[in-house]
Amino acid sequence: MKIALVFDLEGTLIPNGIDFAKILIEIVSKYYPETRYYFEIFDKYDDYKWIVEFNKYQTGTTPLFVLILLAGYGYNEKFIENICNILGKVIEIFNIRLSIDYDIYVASSAYYKFVHNVCKLLNIEDLSRVNCLGYIPFKNIYEQDIVSKLYRFRNYLLSIIEHYVHILEKILSKRSNLQLPNQFLKSIRISELKKLLQNYLINQIPVCGSKCKKELIQLLKNCGYKVYYFGDSIVDYEAFQVADVSISINTNYKPLLKASIYNVVLKDFSKISKVIECIVNNLCTYYENDFHIFKRNEILEKFDEIFNLNLKTRKLIGSKVMNLLSNYFNDLV
Repeated sequence: MKIALVFDLEGTLIPNGIDFAKILIEIVSKYYPETRYYFEIFDKYDDYKWIVEFNKYQTGTTPLFVLILLAGYGYNEKFIENICNILGKVIEIFNIRLSIDYDIYVASSAYYKFVHNVCKLLNIEDLSRVNCLGYIPFKNIYEQDIVSKLYRFRNYLLSIIEHYVHILEKILSKRSNLQLPNQFLKSIRISELKKLLQNYLINQIPVCGSKCKKELIQLLKNCGYKVYYFGDSIVDYEAFQVADVSISINTNYKPLLKASIYNVVLKDFSKISKVIECIVNNLCTYYENDFHIFKRNEILEKFDEIFNLNLKTRKLIGSKVMNLLSNYFNDLV
């Protein structure tokens, strides 16, 4: 049987601390502190709406909201491309290269320019197999330059974002219903902006979130593949439900760990090819300074111990990433 490996990019192929959306917000919030709060509210809402409307809504839309924020605060594509290039330099330091013969697919909710740059660094040349925010070939959608499209309306966006966040606050405090954001966006008078925001925030057209990942896996299975899916967060939960083999890496999300066939505590991301070979060959392998693979029976028997190992490793890698990023901070701002 043919084997397909499907990866959520951030936290599985590259270290978990390199979260493109969060890094963008960290940079912008140094000048506009309220953006960090807006990000946190939308992120909570994204998870909450997914839990409430599990079959209707896909989590993983927060990176799209970050792009809307950037446009509202006057940042453009050039700013984003600069950050993509700098993060590429940081990723190169980890010396991650994929040297395996299986068919590789990437399903990420990060922005397509960042994802494409990273895939090239990792030796993933076939970008037709890469699904990400703004670029979903399996759905025949190419929503290029989201920020540029919204940037023209930057004078209106900030007041809309502020109002939108207040609505989400009410929803999260259970003082409003889930239909209010849709009703609010319909009231926007500028027709082109209304259409863009409706497509992005309500219809989720350019987002490669939980539902898109699930659809990709089902498509590959229908094509005769045995699908191994690698994930680390809530966005990957639906994919875990349909993949033949689900692998969590350094996850801090307990339901995902409980749903895993394998869990990898990965200290050195340059060893990801070795990890893949061990898993495909059903080996339980321990390399003290590199990684530790746990099978399902171990996960269930030692759940708290393994979960804490994930958290510890995730924190250590995140600190290393932030230290590396600080070296480039002047370039980022």
